[in-house]
Amino acid sequence: MAVRTEQLEAPQVKLDNLTEEEQLVQEKLNKYAKSIATFRYPFAIPPPFPPAKPNLALSTQVNKMKQTANEAFKRKKYEEAKKLYSLALHLALNRCSWEPALLTREEVSTMLCNRAAAELSLSQFPEALADANAALKIRNTYGKCFYRKAKALEAMHRMDEAKQVVRDGLILAEPITRNELVSLWATYTKEN
Repeated sequence: MAVRTEQLEAPQVKLDNLTEEEQLVQEKLNKYAKSIATFRYPFAIPPPFPPAKPNLALSTQVNKMKQTANEAFKRKKYEEAKKLYSLALHLALNRCSWEPALLTREEVSTMLCNRAAAELSLSQFPEALADANAALKIRNTYGKCFYRKAKALEAMHRMDEAKQVVRDGLILAEPITRNELVSLWATYTKEN
């Protein structure tokens, strides 16, 4: 894209009956007007600041809390897993605003989705649905969230909505996280 430049001339006012002080002010004003008129575009834009580095200590804490919760979930201690996922979620949400939003988004959606899994195991279906919905609002391509939302709806006897969630998940979810949705869709289509 070519930048169009125009030559502007500031109007010159000549008044012979000005005092010395007024003439100095007039000269400064004229110089300033000429500098503005001859300024070249685009403005010199400084380089962007380097991206903020994430708080590694906080990331380590969040990951350790998540691993501990995953271990509790595997041992079928779902109440403990739910509490640990909630603590990890709280830690992830307390990141500073200048840290990378992508990292926060990924951590928060993962914790919400995992907490939804624990709530499904505890038969807390409305809570699981709420967490899965929140995780999908944050990261709408996360296949596990679609799966857990569909399972919560299925447990609440809302089959039409569950099928629609699986359909949406098959369209929107990342290919890596789509496997559970494919098997769930197969069970839904067998029932018909």
